Amino acid sequence: MAYKLVLLLYFFINCFTLSAQTTDSVIMSIVYTSEYNYSNYRKSDRCDMMRLDIGKRSSHFFSDYFEQKQAKMDSMNMSGSISIMRLEKETRALEVGQTYGIYKNFPSDGRLTYTEDILDNRFVCEEDMPQIYWSIVEGDTVICGYGCLKAEGELRGRKWNVWFAPEIAVSDGPWKLCGLPGLILQAVDTENIFSFRCVGIEKSEGKALKMVNRKYERCTPEKLYTISTKFLSDPLTYMRDIYGLTIPQEVINQFVPEANAKAKLHFLEYYDKE
Repeated sequence: MAYKLVLLLYFFINCFTLSAQTTDSVIMSIVYTSEYNYSNYRKSDRCDMMRLDIGKRSSHFFSDYFEQKQAKMDSMNMSGSISIMRLEKETRALEVGQTYGIYKNFPSDGRLTYTEDILDNRFVCEEDMPQIYWSIVEGDTVICGYGCLKAEGELRGRKWNVWFAPEIAVSDGPWKLCGLPGLILQAVDTENIFSFRCVGIEKSEGKALKMVNRKYERCTPEKLYTISTKFLSDPLTYMRDIYGLTIPQEVINQFVPEANAKAKLHFLEYYDKE
């Protein structure tokens, strides 16, 4: 209980201090486990470790595993001694890291910036912050020591059950979920395909909350959704078309069976269902 009070006091004191700053800083960091399965063809679920860095005005949600992998790659590139075998060995455990990042209220209030890495192509798009119509329902619980209330909502074709902590007065949560009078500590979609569960809440040392400095190709959310669909349904054909590789159709058929192309793809959101 004492730790919770210290954490909350730390959070609100830093909020006040940051109001006079021009650059946002991380005040607290929420760690989530994330389970996901984007395709019925890939039978086994995957589990990622994700983080929500919260500042005074904005936030950043990303995969810890993916950022660790990128840091190792950047370090090797800078040293000039990159080795495919060494890279594969050192990042094998990080392969489950999801490749998207979400910045809420960035670059300005009411805007959301979304980044996505597909192979070595990096995309970025902007959109308005989502307006989710939540209904608070029965089903309270305790998560990481915080009493949580349950709410139901829907965003772009996917329905969510979430549990939020009114004691942490931050209208934010994992992925694009937000808009409740308290921080969302757990979210599970009604198909049990995607889930986010808080496993830890950490004080921050005040690191800058800013966009990762990488070269991105700008596009619309709708275009990125189309690109992601093509890649997930048939990655070899995607590589052949994007990079001009010579990949015989029989090889594509061998590694990407027809069943995969017909398998239902699961997305966190569907831009063709708005």
